[in-house]
Amino acid sequence: MNKIKSIEEIMEFINDGQTIMFGGFLGVGTAESIVDAIVKRELEI
Repeated sequence: MNKIKSIEEIMEFINDGQTIMFGGFLGVGTAESIVDAIVKRELEI
């Protein structure tokens, strides 16, 4: 099983209205590319 997912694959699991929590401490360990993809998708709607 491949545990590494692309941003496109991850975005299939994120739906409108969900609450999402990310680990990390400020800029260290935060999944910035996922956050950017969520913001981009919201701007496109």
